[in-house]
Amino acid sequence: MQELNLLGYHSVLSGGSSKPILINALNEIGEDKTFVMKTYRSNFIEENFSIAKEILVTILAREFDLPIPEYGLIKIDNTNLREFYSNDEVNLIDTGYKFCTEFHEGYVIMNTALAIKKILKDYEIETLFAFDNLIMNVDRGGFRNKPNLLIRDEDFLLIDHEQTLPFYNSFEKKKDFNFFTIFNNFYYQNHIFWSTLKSFDHKKKQNLFDEFIELLRTLNINNIKLIFSQMEKFGILFGDKDAIFAYINWAKVNYSYISKVLKNRIK
Repeated sequence: MQELNLLGYHSVLSGGSSKPILINALNEIGEDKTFVMKTYRSNFIEENFSIAKEILVTILAREFDLPIPEYGLIKIDNTNLREFYSNDEVNLIDTGYKFCTEFHEGYVIMNTALAIKKILKDYEIETLFAFDNLIMNVDRGGFRNKPNLLIRDEDFLLIDHEQTLPFYNSFEKKKDFNFFTIFNNFYYQNHIFWSTLKSFDHKKKQNLFDEFIELLRTLNINNIKLIFSQMEKFGILFGDKDAIFAYINWAKVNYSYISKVLKNRIK
């Protein structure tokens, strides 16, 4: 987990519902790069652990060989944000470290038709569908019809993962989660690739998720444990980390069940 050093602000990124800001910053090896800086409200971070989820899902995506931008944390003076937001908006923004992802020039927000034309033949979208089921991502399509997927030529990048892991928030106090019920209740039909995967022939579907399931079975949970200690160092709110460990362990132990459910979801 790297701390970025601010060089300057650019502008509010157009099209972002959370009004992120483009900045220039030095990464941990001194490279000058452009980043997208999220400016979450304090209540979002306190209630939903938004930054913790962004970091956790980034690390998990790497474990499943999914492309995701470089990320970092940056500490700024919120009064500098008055150039971009109203005073009332600035007063609501959390004063702690901000979550940033590297900005990649030339990428555009995916729409389904464009994705089918450009990437479906070259990338195994079943892994992305399975991954979004695992993290219960309601924001890759979802009810707001937001793909949160950037594409350029034959490349794509995953972005925006604060709307994941719905059981993991400050409102949920119980310890004995029924992860079978939670996983089964995930509404997957609005996923951007669900209808495409359903259209595959029966033979192709039989072993469609084998690679994902093997990566899940062999997932090293120690990488997740390390991230929590690093988040603590930066003062990132993450609530009950045992809930995350319990869920990942449940998923690893029940990988064959998850495989069965995924296949049923694209019948």
